[in-house]
Amino acid sequence: MVDVTIEKGIPYPMGVSFQEDDINIAVEDFGDKPLFLLLYDKESGRKVKKLKIPNEYRQGNVLCFKLSKFPYEEYEYNFSRGDTCFTDPYAQKLSGCDRWGEHRPRGIFTPNRPERSGWEEDRPLEIPYEEVILYLLHVRGFTKHKSSEVTYRGCFEGIIEKIPYLKELGVNQIELMPAYEFWEVTRRTKQTAPAVMPVKPEDATGNRVNYWGYSDAFYFTPKAAYSGTGNPQESFRSLVMALHKAGIEIVMQFYFPDHKSPLFVIECLRYWVLTYHIDGVHLLGGMIPAETVANDPILGRTKLSYDKFRNGFENVKGTYRHLSACDDGYMYDFRKFLKSDEDMLRAFTGRQNYNSKTVAPINYITNYYGFTLMDLVSYDRKHNEANGEDNKDGNDYNYSWNCGVEGRTRRKFVITLRKKQIKNAFCMLLFSQGVPLILSGDEFGNSQRGNNNPYCQDNEISWLNWSNKDTNQDIFEFVKSLIALRKKNTVFHRREQPKIMDTKSCGYPDLSYHGELAWYPKFENYNRHIAVMYCGEYSDREEREDDFYIVYNMYWLDIRFALPKLPKDREWCLLFDTGKGFYKKAEALPAQSNIVVKDRSVVVLIGKKKE
Repeated sequence: MVDVTIEKGIPYPMGVSFQEDDINIAVEDFGDKPLFLLLYDKESGRKVKKLKIPNEYRQGNVLCFKLSKFPYEEYEYNFSRGDTCFTDPYAQKLSGCDRWGEHRPRGIFTPNRPERSGWEEDRPLEIPYEEVILYLLHVRGFTKHKSSEVTYRGCFEGIIEKIPYLKELGVNQIELMPAYEFWEVTRRTKQTAPAVMPVKPEDATGNRVNYWGYSDAFYFTPKAAYSGTGNPQESFRSLVMALHKAGIEIVMQFYFPDHKSPLFVIECLRYWVLTYHIDGVHLLGGMIPAETVANDPILGRTKLSYDKFRNGFENVKGTYRHLSACDDGYMYDFRKFLKSDEDMLRAFTGRQNYNSKTVAPINYITNYYGFTLMDLVSYDRKHNEANGEDNKDGNDYNYSWNCGVEGRTRRKFVITLRKKQIKNAFCMLLFSQGVPLILSGDEFGNSQRGNNNPYCQDNEISWLNWSNKDTNQDIFEFVKSLIALRKKNTVFHRREQPKIMDTKSCGYPDLSYHGELAWYPKFENYNRHIAVMYCGEYSDREEREDDFYIVYNMYWLDIRFALPKLPKDREWCLLFDTGKGFYKKAEALPAQSNIVVKDRSVVVLIGKKKE
């Protein structure tokens, strides 16, 4: 049996730290029962020592002690109080979590943080928000399906194998759903529909897979089951470095339950930024210390996203715009306009043009909760029967339209219309001034079979089926070209919100709206069509860009639009319409005065110099 002596330690930093030859341990303790340190033999897993921590080693609500000249490589640890055994919430490495669905965590004494060696010249990329194309994915679901054709399916390494695909698509930032160590299996309680935190067995009525990971967790270590090599710290570091070398940022989602203290949240965010070089954090939870996080000097150049940043954060210190906010209002308004609801033009144009100087808007039509884009145009109602809750879970209000048939169909007219609606949606999203968020798989028509709440579906419902990329190659090529068009022309992603005024006295405002008559938009509740002109004089680059005229006709009839006149040396050319796709070469319109736009279509004209 190991001979261990303990002495009073220091209360900070929390968790395990190395102080020369000593191991210092600081753990929160709010209980009235004694706290014990449990030591396990690393080889056999057998508990070999139970040490009582003297209450005299307390500083406030922290018990702090140190182990002198302790052979830490041979042992793992946990804590106990009364009949409860628990794992260090500040543990930077855990055992017992290597396989998905098996969770018997124990802390591992880790002497060195990953940032101390092996990072070469890696550092966060700091891509300005106005240049970001954001791609949201689930680490396991992104490559778990056999059609992904990667070696390490469902792992960090699988994402590395897909970096060439991400670059081809054109995204330069990925956001990971929870990728720290969480419980994969939770229980349902009698009082609530599925619990997101583990509950006591006597309260349980059945288990649920916690596929998404929005639960209490071990926040200081990458998820072991997402490592293809058995070393999650090294796997995650390799992912970050590979993404950065490819010019792609990595943002992590963190869900903090209400009982997590502000200090814990700050410690966690700082740790991941300093230790793993992540580029940003998307915060989820109701009790996040928003103002403290936004003004933390260490996080001053780290992208921070939180829904409560929307209001009251205009005076955050620093010149680098590092705050952003998501807003479901954008999602619902654009869905309504897409399916031709009435009285949506003002909401559509207002949200598409919005771009705050201090808090970047994150725009999305689909997200991990709710329908995928293919399901949005294929189902009128949710189909969550597989979740085992009698289809009562999930949002009942999806603002979707199935294009005439519920679910899968072979009718060519319906399939063609659905694909056109998907392309319409991508046009609305990628021509908006904020940061576009693309849900992984939407670019090739991924479906969840109408399930709008697959929180417990660790199967083909949630896994991306990469064979859809071949089936819907036209959608993928369209989205890829659309992203390239947005990147090339800054009028679609300016640093500041367009003023809808001719501030340069060039004869055209930076952005203008048009109806069937040029310069006369009609916002009446019965209208479902609008045209938007972007003047290339207002490029954020030094050189002038081309002008663009984008027509959104969500009406179910064809409409003729008169075109605004261009300078004499320029002419309108047809770049693409969502019914036909991109033209190989922009074709000059035979008639420069008007154009007929088909029903439920988006048409893009470019004002180019005459040849």
